[in-house]
Amino acid sequence: MGNEESRLDVAELERLAAKRRKRGWTDEQYAAKRAKVIGTTKLERLEDLHRKGHLDAGEFAAAKARLSD
Repeated sequence: MGNEESRLDVAELERLAAKRRKRGWTDEQYAAKRAKVIGTTKLERLEDLHRKGHLDAGEFAAAKARLSD
């Protein structure tokens, strides 16, 4: 990700945080809007790889365990 793109993402997240305070969004509402800005999480990407058959159950479990380290 380039510096310009990073700055745009940070600016958008700051705008979202301000809207959250102003509009009283719940944690779930804020998380959904935030996910649209930053994209999928690492866990979501791992789940997608597992679902598509690129990771077997053991590989998925090991990768998921590394995320929580």
